[in-house]
Amino acid sequence: KSSVAMAVVPLAVYFFCFHIVFGEGGLVDYSKDVNPRTNYSGIAAIVTVQLVIATHVVLAFRSDDAEFAKEAAEKKKE
Repeated sequence: KSSVAMAVVPLAVYFFCFHIVFGEGGLVDYSKDVNPRTNYSGIAAIVTVQLVIATHVVLAFRSDDAEFAKEAAEKKKE
C-alpha cells in the first residue's frame, strides 16, 4: 500500500497541477510559459511526497504505541 501511495499520489498531484491548476483557464494561467508551470507542479509533487512520508511515519508510531499498550495490558492481566 505505501509503495503505491508513494508513487501514485505525487504523480496525480503533479498532473493535476500541471493541467488544471496551472493550465489554460486554471487558477494561475501559465499555459504560455511551460518552465514555471513545470517547476511549480514539481514543487507541489515534492511537497506531496513529504506529506505522504510524514503520514506514514506518524501512522507507524501510532500502530507501535497501540501494540505496546496491548502487550502491557496483557502482561497486567497475567
